[in-house]
Amino acid sequence: MDIHIKYNSPNDPLHISQRKRDTKTTMRKYHSHVDHYEIYYLINGKRKYFIKDKTYYIESGNLVFINKGDLHRTFPVDDYEHERLLINFTEDCFFSKTEQFISILQFLFKQTRIIHLNKQKKQEFEYILHKMVREIKDADEAFNLFLKSLLSQFLISSVRYLKENTVRTQELTGSTYHAITDIIHYIDEHYQTSNLSLESVASNFFISPSYLSRIFQKVTGFTYSEYINHVRIQKAQKLLQESKMKVIDIAGEVGFNSLTHFGRVFKNNTHYTPSAYRKIYMD
Repeated sequence: MDIHIKYNSPNDPLHISQRKRDTKTTMRKYHSHVDHYEIYYLINGKRKYFIKDKTYYIESGNLVFINKGDLHRTFPVDDYEHERLLINFTEDCFFSKTEQFISILQFLFKQTRIIHLNKQKKQEFEYILHKMVREIKDADEAFNLFLKSLLSQFLISSVRYLKENTVRTQELTGSTYHAITDIIHYIDEHYQTSNLSLESVASNFFISPSYLSRIFQKVTGFTYSEYINHVRIQKAQKLLQESKMKVIDIAGEVGFNSLTHFGRVFKNNTHYTPSAYRKIYMD
């Protein structure tokens, strides 16, 4: 069964969804947000969560804060059944961007944070989340404004909890996980090199291509080529937003030796052509 409740109004800086699944599922393709912060709450079940360059074990009652731009993907541990609530938002979600507001965001999102809520706090946080879901279902007058008010409460409660409690991060460790972290750092530093083939990187780390391919997907949930495409496309998105470089020059700058291939990969992963994506941000 797949239960899905969603608030995703066009041009609204706040997106919320609740989903329950009892079949095998992994996030489609890669997943990151150039402009959006993300809060992930696992209501029931267990998941592995790859975020930026590490893999974490997530269980019921865990609250995850993911900074904008950080690559992330959840995938199964053993049992596929799980239920989660997801919140994505930008700074534009709030009317007043005071120094205090900015400091709250920096405190929560400057690094990957995973909060393990005790029974009492689990009830307190879920009360706010349930009110959000109820607002989405009822869609009463000005419910979108009320959603943003509830999000503010949630963020403030999270900061207070973190400042009063020691947080354990259940990072999955071991030689395999450490090796993949090193390889990810290597890819992030050399993404501009057109030759980042599985074979060449495996050779640099003195392992076989088949072994690298297998452990990369096991640890991150991504295929090797998916991850490289993510890094390059994300760098291209920033250049399209922040520079006046020609699209063909951006393609070469981020490691693509074919403009056609760059355009195809970019659209496959963002749903826009590079030119259309740039126009959105110019407008």
